Amino acid sequence: MFHWGSLIVPTGYTHPVLRRIGGNPYGLSLTAPDSGRLTADQIEAARFVGGRIARMAARYVAAGLPSARELWAPGARTDPAAALAAADSRHA
Repeated sequence: MFHWGSLIVPTGYTHPVLRRIGGNPYGLSLTAPDSGRLTADQIEAARFVGGRIARMAARYVAAGLPSARELWAPGARTDPAAALAAADSRHA
């Protein structure tokens, strides 16, 4: 993902449900039960992670940051790390 200029939004241990399902700070992963039905905790964790990604995307857009293509283009004048840090500090 880094090769493509993707933004990584790790979960950390930011919600108790992540520990309950055996998650890790890098993201959400699980093995579905034999029944094929997810548990209530697994669904809650998926919703939490989806919401976290959506909030980060909204911050990115609200900050008026350039697209990934513009950000990583040869000769780009924007420092990606500085741009993201500035956006995060404005929307904390």
